[in-house]
Amino acid sequence: MPKALTENDIDYENKDGIPVLDGHEPEAGRLLGRAVHERVFLPPGVRREPVRAGRVRATLFLPPVSIYRFSLFPHQVKGPGVGLLGFSKGGDLCLSMASFLKGITATVVINSCVANSIAPLHYKDMIIPDLGSDLRKHTITESGLLDFMDIWNNPLEEPNRQSLIPLEKAQGPFLFIVSMDDHSWRSDFYAHIASERLQAHGKDRPQIIYYPETGHCIDPPYFPPSRASMHAVLGLPVFYGGDPKAHSRAQVDAWQQIQTFFHKHLNGKKSVKPSKM
Repeated sequence: MPKALTENDIDYENKDGIPVLDGHEPEAGRLLGRAVHERVFLPPGVRREPVRAGRVRATLFLPPVSIYRFSLFPHQVKGPGVGLLGFSKGGDLCLSMASFLKGITATVVINSCVANSIAPLHYKDMIIPDLGSDLRKHTITESGLLDFMDIWNNPLEEPNRQSLIPLEKAQGPFLFIVSMDDHSWRSDFYAHIASERLQAHGKDRPQIIYYPETGHCIDPPYFPPSRASMHAVLGLPVFYGGDPKAHSRAQVDAWQQIQTFFHKHLNGKKSVKPSKM
């Protein structure tokens, strides 16, 4: 029989693996098993190229494979169309790019706002104001985490409508990935606004995929569900929502849906075998 362990006996940084225990703190119980988990973000052979073109600042990772979500897509830049994928604030930036720039063939946004958020957007001689928020409307969970879902202004009310992104100007289709337990903002409400706006201008409605019991941060498959983290700007712990089991399943399905959408609209293919993780 394996011996019973205490917290002092466990080396969480030990390369022998992650321990699985029969119990939890303060009495961890006996060791049931141990496994090693390793994720490589920058394997040998990847070239990292800084991009500095006008006001554009970015990093281009070239084959064989690079890092995180974008490195998991097909490893060859093909064209002529361009696909955009954005999450949270990055999503409304992608919506703005699709609305104002040429050559955007398909756009996927994950739990994003349909109004410009956080800061004013400058494009040529135009300025789209930010949606605005009232931090006093935040709530605090029983665990002491900040919940920001109710702090944002309603983009359908004046003068907030000026911050809405003109999606109807976009050339390509949209896919909205929506978490129904998103506690950063009301992603389902924003996706509904996008659908109504596009149809009102004679455009096809966007594809919207709803995931119940799923929180704000949808990562690629098999990433640990992120229910909370320290806010990069505020330096405070923020609650994102989501049930771990439902969220994990959503990450697997969303990844397949995103790949299928891009292959259909960038390659003209209706289905594709998802890339291996």
